[in-house]
Amino acid sequence: MATHPPSARRWYDAYPDVTRFIRAIQVFPAEVQSIICKAVVEMANLEFRVEEQLNQHRSLGSEKLRAFYLARNKRRTYDQNQYVHQTMNYTAILSEENRQFLMQKANEVISLTIDYFGLCKHYQKTPSMDDVSKITEHSIQDGVSAARRYMRQVREIFNQGIGSRAILSPQRLKIDQQGRLRSAE
Repeated sequence: MATHPPSARRWYDAYPDVTRFIRAIQVFPAEVQSIICKAVVEMANLEFRVEEQLNQHRSLGSEKLRAFYLARNKRRTYDQNQYVHQTMNYTAILSEENRQFLMQKANEVISLTIDYFGLCKHYQKTPSMDDVSKITEHSIQDGVSAARRYMRQVREIFNQGIGSRAILSPQRLKIDQQGRLRSAE
């Protein structure tokens, strides 16, 4: 179990990857925060069985248990969103190696989401929470390259002026003779 340096105001100040995550996630609207953090929580449970660890309080150690107890006061900015709160609590109890892995994945999702919002701004499209969900799911379940493929499809659809929602329902898409995606409408 890692001990936190006395100079750290918050437990995560000692971990640049967690600090980067919390600063970035707070920039997004609450709905986007929830989408990203739900996926991170799901990954933490699948990969590291965090829920089981929480049920076995003995194995956490006194420092982590105390931090978890204090988190219930919900005075921190990230505690206002239940999924961000849960993500941070899960992150706090993970081992160093598992925390780094989880935060790497979470920060990749944030980077992709920022890219998506930039793409929407460039093409003057309204961001779709369905697209954010798909990007998050692809990144966490299938890897960053799968999420980037999805982003390329979104960009192609934006280029064609179809709009982002079309990509979410494959039955509304068709591939033309040149191999490009088109709206079936």
